[in-house]
Amino acid sequence: MLNTQVDQSDSTFDVLPMSMSIEKVLTEDQSLADVRTALDKGSGSILLDASQWLDLCDVDCQNELIKLGNRLGKVVQRGKTESPIWRVESKPDKAMPSFSEQSNDAPFHTDASYYPAPMKYLIFLSITPASQGGENLILSHRRLLDSLREKENGREIISILSQSEFPFSMSPSFHVDSSKELPLEVAPVLSDDSIRFQIKAIRNGFHRKPELMSTKKVYAIEQLESHLAGFMKNRGEKLKAGQMLIVNNWRALHARKAFGNEKRLLFRASVEAELE
Repeated sequence: MLNTQVDQSDSTFDVLPMSMSIEKVLTEDQSLADVRTALDKGSGSILLDASQWLDLCDVDCQNELIKLGNRLGKVVQRGKTESPIWRVESKPDKAMPSFSEQSNDAPFHTDASYYPAPMKYLIFLSITPASQGGENLILSHRRLLDSLREKENGREIISILSQSEFPFSMSPSFHVDSSKELPLEVAPVLSDDSIRFQIKAIRNGFHRKPELMSTKKVYAIEQLESHLAGFMKNRGEKLKAGQMLIVNNWRALHARKAFGNEKRLLFRASVEAELE
């Protein structure tokens, strides 16, 4: 039976290392099923070895990544890129960089919270690690809820985040068609088995939909933001070249610590859930 437990200790890297080869996940149904079990019923994130792909040219490597994503669901285009594979790298000269395009801390969040159905899986393949810093952090939905319940006001926060509607608005830096209104979704932050959270998206949403803002909602998201900042102080893991991190975007938050150079590069695929 697959072990879906993760040693947490002082780490915020709730990720299950899996020893199976990436080729098995691409070709064997049982290996794919084991991956799904870990992502959908276990920690919500896994680590695989895809170092053999580093010998391929960028195009072939990205094509293999697309094949893997399409085994899990459907790889989708993200933002203004020509390819469905996003090059995650620092872009210091960009006017409105996203979290992934900056070298400072990227706080805990889920992606595409401003859509009715955000992508289910995020696949990150490390190509060039940062020479200093850049550790990844993953916080599972289960561990977040457990830690909030231990706080004096934690159950109140959970109640507000679960029972209230929050507006999530896309950042203009991701907007492809300026002739159309920025996407905005209204939804709770927490449910029994999922999370939707990006502090900037909620603040943008409150700006666009002030009628949805209240003192208790602002209190709850600020408390959550502060709580998550504590997990940022824990130990993360820097992905080695060729390591692949797959995250269930519905069941885990991801973050990244600051890094000291601008050569860090990951390839990333966004994967929609399969139709039931």
